[in-house]
Amino acid sequence: PAIAAVPSSAASQVAASAASSATTRATTSVTRTSVTRIAATARFASGSAKLTNGSKKKIRAAVKKVNRLRAAKRNQSLVVTARAAGTCATARSVTRGEVSCAWRVLANKQAKTIKRFVRSAGFKGKITTRNARVKSFRAHRLSTSVSSLLLFKVKAPVPPVPPVPPVPPVPPVVTCAEGGVCEVGDTGPGGGTVIYVAASSQSWGTYLEAAPRSAWETLKIWGCEGVDIEGADGTAIGDGASNTEAILAAKTYCAGAAANDPEAAIAASEYTGPNNNSSGWHLPSQDELNQICLWQSGQPTGVGTEADTCTGDGIIDQYPTWSSTQNSSNLAWAWGQYLDSGSQLDPHRDGVSHVWPVRAFSPTSS
Repeated sequence: PAIAAVPSSAASQVAASAASSATTRATTSVTRTSVTRIAATARFASGSAKLTNGSKKKIRAAVKKVNRLRAAKRNQSLVVTARAAGTCATARSVTRGEVSCAWRVLANKQAKTIKRFVRSAGFKGKITTRNARVKSFRAHRLSTSVSSLLLFKVKAPVPPVPPVPPVPPVPPVVTCAEGGVCEVGDTGPGGGTVIYVAASSQSWGTYLEAAPRSAWETLKIWGCEGVDIEGADGTAIGDGASNTEAILAAKTYCAGAAANDPEAAIAASEYTGPNNNSSGWHLPSQDELNQICLWQSGQPTGVGTEADTCTGDGIIDQYPTWSSTQNSSNLAWAWGQYLDSGSQLDPHRDGVSHVWPVRAFSPTSS
């Protein structure tokens, strides 16, 4: 943004050329800054540096308009062109075509007058000055015109850029195996596969994971034949762990009664997962075992499927899989299930069947 004052000779072609050159420079500067250009002409009394009243009125109006645009935060410029003309009859010095005369002094005085008046009229921008001089020599007479370009720069205040709010760090994704939220089919913290998800946190936990099928290949007897084990009657989801604890607590009594050790419960409780780094595995309850059957046969599992009939995976196997639920009506038997057909039955406790450990857990991170 700019205001410019240009004194030039109106009486000669040399002066006109100088004014044209100065105006071109001012226009170029305005174009670069992409501003609104407002022009005014300053006129002086002949041979003086005193502004005419008409010029003062025009300059005041131009300054007022520039300040109004500045208040609206728009870039603008004010170019004030001052015209003065004259001829030097004698040269005070001539060196390499340069001419010095009283008109140059007058032009500088006029430029200072414009600068003071523009400031007194209320102009609030920054002022810089550039000077250009044009000289000629003709018929033993020195004709000089001095063009002084005053550039009054007005910059609209740039609105502050609002600070960019910091981007909150993205919390790392916590997988099911790391203690996060789980879905059926996820790998659990113990290295097994999640087969059951409770609707909410329960006293036994929220999730149930089953060991890899390779662990199921183990064949063990249920043991404790003829012994009524208190606390091993639970059939529901979540009862498997307490059933297993009750069976293990009766181990000494079973051996003392000349009954076999509870091998199935011992094998399940001593299982440490596929990576040998987890604990809490147990023999599944009757309903937990049915969830294993539903899952491995591709049927839905979870809340509402506890009593669903498992159709089995169709793989014929002569041995059922043990649950931790004893048959209280006949202490020689305990409940099991054929995973190939889904049929539930109560094999003899001294007969061998498969052991498929399960593990209950809850999320450790929110």
